[in-house]
Amino acid sequence: MLVALKKRQEEIKNVEKKKKELDGAEKKYEKEKSKPEEKKDAVKMEAAKQLYEETKLDFEREDKDSEIANKKFETEKSETFKKILKNIVNIEKDFHNKMLQKIKTLEEKTSTTNVKKAVEKTESTEPAENV
Repeated sequence: MLVALKKRQEEIKNVEKKKKELDGAEKKYEKEKSKPEEKKDAVKMEAAKQLYEETKLDFEREDKDSEIANKKFETEKSETFKKILKNIVNIEKDFHNKMLQKIKTLEEKTSTTNVKKAVEKTESTEPAENV
């Protein structure tokens, strides 16, 4: 899970970096586009447009990679929490089963000793009929 977390963080940083690059390329392109017709340089405009489009593709690629890394991390996180909760439930279940077993054993012991005591008590308190 830590590997996926680091990959996710790295992808997020890459997306932020590509977003800044895209913003810069877009500003350059918009600046060249907004120049008056007589001052427009076709070569500079084409270069700015190409840079913008390449940067946009890079950004989209990084964004997609980031989404994949994020989904992988979330899946691993979910699976890890499921395993942890399952382990906790199993530990609790085992504990309660052991306690129930001990309670049953104690109940059996106490019921047999109570029966013996009750029989002894009854025998000692019965009136003598055939004397």
